[in-house]
Amino acid sequence: MIPSHQSFDRTYESVSSKYYRPKMFSQIRDYVQNCGSCQQAKQPSHSAKAPLYPLPSVSTCELWHKDILGPVTTTREKLARREPPTV
Repeated sequence: MIPSHQSFDRTYESVSSKYYRPKMFSQIRDYVQNCGSCQQAKQPSHSAKAPLYPLPSVSTCELWHKDILGPVTTTREKLARREPPTV
């Protein structure tokens, strides 16, 4: 059986309810952040980033860009009030 913990909050709550020692908060935080079995089992939190390619070098006013997505609303209330785009 491998010893485990669920998160910093639950581990700290469990240990601090039974024991006390100086610097216990920072020691438990460091232990949870550096736990080897957790690091191996943890799911990646960042998705793969798309590769970046430089834009071709062009003369002034040769390349135009139009933002067709904006403005982007962020809350559900704003999305509910949003009118359909006119083309």
